[in-house]
Amino acid sequence: MNIQVIDRAGKGGAALKEYADLKINRVIQHFQNVTAATVTSTVQGQQTRIEVQLKGDGLLVRGEDQANEAHEALDRVVDKLERRLNKHMDRHRRFGRTGDQNATPRKGAGEPQEASDGPIVRRKRFEIKPLSPDEALDQLELVGHDFFVFTNSETEEVNIIYRRKNGQYGLLEPEV
Repeated sequence: MNIQVIDRAGKGGAALKEYADLKINRVIQHFQNVTAATVTSTVQGQQTRIEVQLKGDGLLVRGEDQANEAHEALDRVVDKLERRLNKHMDRHRRFGRTGDQNATPRKGAGEPQEASDGPIVRRKRFEIKPLSPDEALDQLELVGHDFFVFTNSETEEVNIIYRRKNGQYGLLEPEV
């Protein structure tokens, strides 16, 4: 398994890599689909922010947290990822899904680009693959975002599934 550590915070380097290897391998031993992990450490004021992305078989699970110490932030992120993966596996068992994630998009494939002028401060490119709305909801939960863009496999149109303020979900479909 490939675990990449990007230390933009400049705090820990080798020690952070060793700790990340230990923590990530502990989580993924229960989930065979994970083939790569990226751990990114950055400084935001007095805090160290850790972001972890787990990839495999088209699946992307993402989490982030911050704390005074990188190890503490990493512990929190790993706990979040473990909960998300368990929830995902439970949902698949409960609804009788096979767990085949071959059609799941890899959001975030490609490095974010910072914009220089105007109201758009960040651009991000990602791959969109056909999914059912239920599969898109699973992916939304795994990446931990408030919305998820996908191609609806039933209508072949771009749709957006989003988390509403009341905790329920909405689906945006284009009108032609």
